[in-house]
Amino acid sequence: MNVTESSKNPLYSDLACDEDMLDLLESFVSQLPNRAAALSGSFDSGDIAQAKVLAHQLKGAAGSYGFTPISEACLAFEGCLLEDNDDTTRRALTCVVDLCVRATHRPPK
Repeated sequence: MNVTESSKNPLYSDLACDEDMLDLLESFVSQLPNRAAALSGSFDSGDIAQAKVLAHQLKGAAGSYGFTPISEACLAFEGCLLEDNDDTTRRALTCVVDLCVRATHRPPK
């Protein structure tokens, strides 16, 4: 699978098959676009301290809701923020945003 194909595939929570979690997952997923936009906005404006806080919060929440890839991408982004390489950090942020866009609360078929 190439990057283009994988970026089109939905990202399911590990908890998506749990009927009791669907409403919570739907609520969490509905907030992801705003969270990703806030994260991007803080980085783009140079507010690295806020970007760190938002990435850390999203990392924990995503992990709690079973979205391990988002959590891991946030961890990588946090690490990049400690370095002085804008290209690498931008790629890590793009990965976080892409995963947030792909996230769905619907169970896999």
